[in-house]
Amino acid sequence: MLKNPKSSAFLILSSSNLDPIEISNALKIQPDFFNTTQENGSSKTIWQLNSNLSPDDDIESHIVALLKKIAPVRAEFRELNEEHIATLYCSIEYSDESKKSLQLSSRSLTLIGNLGVNMEVTQWDNHKLSGAGISII
Repeated sequence: MLKNPKSSAFLILSSSNLDPIEISNALKIQPDFFNTTQENGSSKTIWQLNSNLSPDDDIESHIVALLKKIAPVRAEFRELNEEHIATLYCSIEYSDESKKSLQLSSRSLTLIGNLGVNMEVTQWDNHKLSGAGISII
């Protein structure tokens, strides 16, 4: 029996000077997660939105869910993206060799591009990281 891939997606703003409260206020959206880490004397803060869909939903559904969250404040998001780095992280776990492909509609790709968001796709094969993934910048 063919199994559909398990998927997840996260939209993250990050930088050394990111203030999570400022981002939340500007976008009128509460993050699903935020954190500041210290490494080698410098700090990095992330502000993260999750798609909150089931892993059984396809990756495009996860991406569309995130784009819908940002849609009402896309101009504000683009402004913040000039000061911080925005990345759409996608993870796909394939459990069936015959279903190993990634397809996104031109509409989703256009919306991602118009937001100025980088995209990183990580591929897993049966719970093992498969390669370095795909980055679209």
